[in-house]
Amino acid sequence: MNRRSRLARPLGRRDRLGRLCGCRKLLLTGEQIRIIRRAWKNGATRDEVAAAAGVSVGLIRQRLQDQLRDLPRPGRGHGARRPPRSDPSPEEIYGRLTIAEQAAWTDEERAARWHGTPAD
Repeated sequence: MNRRSRLARPLGRRDRLGRLCGCRKLLLTGEQIRIIRRAWKNGATRDEVAAAAGVSVGLIRQRLQDQLRDLPRPGRGHGARRPPRSDPSPEEIYGRLTIAEQAAWTDEERAARWHGTPAD
């Protein structure tokens, strides 16, 4: 069961008897933190981490601001692991052109561009 933060400010108000109406931020348990740290270290996304810990993605996002602040952020100076970009294929290039651009081509130019050879 999640513990409630003693430091979190109440999001609700007090009723006429002084009882708190609303909610407080929930903290992660020690076991959830271990699961999250292990999954984060293995390169899991926030969605995968949330599913592994059994909590919502919103709670993970919130706890990354305080309870899990020391975890490195991917793509923020830690060497983003993006695959190298490859050149687009002729089909992709052809599909990106507007109809007006394609209409201006001659049949020879169209064939040359499609096959990647220079037009005369």
